[in-house]
Amino acid sequence: MPEGLLTRRQVAQELGIVVQTVSYFIRRGALATVRHNGQSYVQRDSLESFRASRYSAARTTPTTLNGEADVLGLHDVMRLLGVNHRQVVDRLVREGRLKGTRPDGKLVVHRADLEAFMHEQPRRRGRKPVKN
Repeated sequence: MPEGLLTRRQVAQELGIVVQTVSYFIRRGALATVRHNGQSYVQRDSLESFRASRYSAARTTPTTLNGEADVLGLHDVMRLLGVNHRQVVDRLVREGRLKGTRPDGKLVVHRADLEAFMHEQPRRRGRKPVKN
């Protein structure tokens, strides 16, 4: 592979997002690709301009620890929790059970906060016990 060309997986690792999100950005035209030997790749320059436009000077790209993103987006949180609807995650944040912020209007959850939420005791569901 020529210098300066990145696979979707490499782009996802650099941005701290999942490969499906990279594909979404490519389909929407936010990330440009080039063809080489029948495969599509993202040019390093395209990634850097995307990163500069996506992450303002006040907000840096997500840092990584052990190859995993410290900051997770909505779809990453949904995948890790095993839920199919964004409303579930929105409700957890709104109720204060899961810490999340919206720096650019999009939900961001720190990995440590998600892990703390996942390790807390589950709430009892159903009716309260009848007192005698």
